[in-house]
Amino acid sequence: MFNFTDIRIEVLVDGPLVSRIITLAETAGVGDYTLLTTLGGMGAQGRWRRDEVTGTTAKQLFVTIVKESDADRVLAAFAPLITSHGLQVVASPSIRIGA
Repeated sequence: MFNFTDIRIEVLVDGPLVSRIITLAETAGVGDYTLLTTLGGMGAQGRWRRDEVTGTTAKQLFVTIVKESDADRVLAAFAPLITSHGLQVVASPSIRIGA
């Protein structure tokens, strides 16, 4: 019924790295994205909350939807930070209704 021709890419990123993710995304050709503020969570380094004094563990969710043919290039652009900073990345099929 639906043809999944787009890929939704989500990256959970520490606040201080957001600008690097945006730069990498733009360099890889991403024109549209959304940043979502997070409240907290639990990960490899334990619990984290947005209201900590230093804010160094505050995280944001970078979300973009790209054409399937562009997804590998975008994910490859994020690869160095994924490895060095242990970022959580999700890529999943997506459809655009009415587009």
